[in-house]
Amino acid sequence: PNPPFAFVAAFDPDLKLPRTYQWNVAIEQSLGAAQTVTASYVAAVGRELISVRRLNNPNATFANVQLVRNESTSDYHALQLQFQRRLSRGLQALASYTWAHSLDTASSDFGFGLDHASSDFDLRHSFSAATTYDIPAPHSRWARSLFGNWSIDTIVRFQGATPVDLVARSFFNLFGETVNVRPNLVTGQPLYIADPKAPGGRVFNRAAFAIPTAGRQGTLGRNVMRGFALNQMDFSLRRRFA
Repeated sequence: PNPPFAFVAAFDPDLKLPRTYQWNVAIEQSLGAAQTVTASYVAAVGRELISVRRLNNPNATFANVQLVRNESTSDYHALQLQFQRRLSRGLQALASYTWAHSLDTASSDFGFGLDHASSDFDLRHSFSAATTYDIPAPHSRWARSLFGNWSIDTIVRFQGATPVDLVARSFFNLFGETVNVRPNLVTGQPLYIADPKAPGGRVFNRAAFAIPTAGRQGTLGRNVMRGFALNQMDFSLRRRFA
């Protein structure tokens, strides 16, 4: 009953339902009777998304105020290219490439703060392809019994690196929640350094970051760093039997 009150949760009296707008435009071109190429522009933007703002010691009455408002936004834009070949002369294929960028001020309803940056799930480049080829059977009957009905399948996938949010310090607030503090950015230092012994051939440069003073967020932006890319290939050789 006596101030300062440890915690107060408040909602904006004009709180609205979040809104999402989506649109896309596609152009398709045939290449012969069995092949097509498609180019698409895809977009999705979120407005008046839910955000949680934490106010520490705003006045002598309250020690902590959690305010829920419609302050977050998100923007996703992508260029998608696709090549498709229907089964013709024993070969069928499907290949897709996407260049995209997702930006937001918080990647979830529970994202505290309003740092406009790449989304936690931002993926700039993505390529995948799958092919199936039916190996022609020999004309000889005895050779066809051994070398007929064979096929080759290949799946290839390349994917860019996802963001990594570096943490210089973590602590628990009054409510048992983990609060992460990003480091300060040291000017004149590269963010990555080559290391042939490390996975991916490079590591984060520790000299490029410094621990900020207590009570302050670091100057390194949200989701500036990137982790590992993904390269994967699957290959199979198969035969059908009667």
